[in-house]
Amino acid sequence: MSIRANSWAKIFLLASYCIPVVQAELVWEQKSIQLDVHPLQVEARTAFHFTNTSTEPVDILSVQTSCGCLKAVADTNQIMPGATGSVAVTFDFHDKTGPQRKSIAIRSSDTPKQPALLYVEANIPEVYTLEPTRLEWSLTGDLEPKVCRLVNHLHDPIRLVSVSSSSHQFTAELKTIREGFEYEVQICPVESAIPGLAVITVQTECPAELPESRDYTFSAVLR
Repeated sequence: MSIRANSWAKIFLLASYCIPVVQAELVWEQKSIQLDVHPLQVEARTAFHFTNTSTEPVDILSVQTSCGCLKAVADTNQIMPGATGSVAVTFDFHDKTGPQRKSIAIRSSDTPKQPALLYVEANIPEVYTLEPTRLEWSLTGDLEPKVCRLVNHLHDPIRLVSVSSSSHQFTAELKTIREGFEYEVQICPVESAIPGLAVITVQTECPAELPESRDYTFSAVLR
């Protein structure tokens, strides 16, 4: 190395000692949460917790989820040195079954270009299958009753307790084939019915430990 290059290296080294190093960092207790889901559960809430381990404040710049079914909100926008905080998460299960993995990207002032990625996972049991999921009639055809069959594929019984139609143009009746495991819903257009669509909703018996339980829906169409 030349004398000139060596001199510049020494100057750069001395200058680096004079520049204060500021390192702000959020440390997360965990970055993945596995939810335990009841077969009839429609919503779950959890939270990710963090600590600012640096000597500088850290700002939460944005919180983005990978799905509209997932809501995430930070309890504070600025975390002082040594302080803790959390991101509250609500996962809506209404139209979902099977394995689920959703992500949350937290962009903060300590790493604005590299968001922290958090994951919420759940395996949502499929209780009842419906066959068919759409019943159709034609005004020029027969308006006799048609049936949707609901079958529970779990080992534990899940009772269906009522059925309702979103339209007064269709009657709906719930019939028990095997309590807790198999039912039929009989749908029929009324005599004065005109072309239209109805959403048929079958309600489950809500367990005491849940604020609400999963419903099952299918459609009835008169053309």
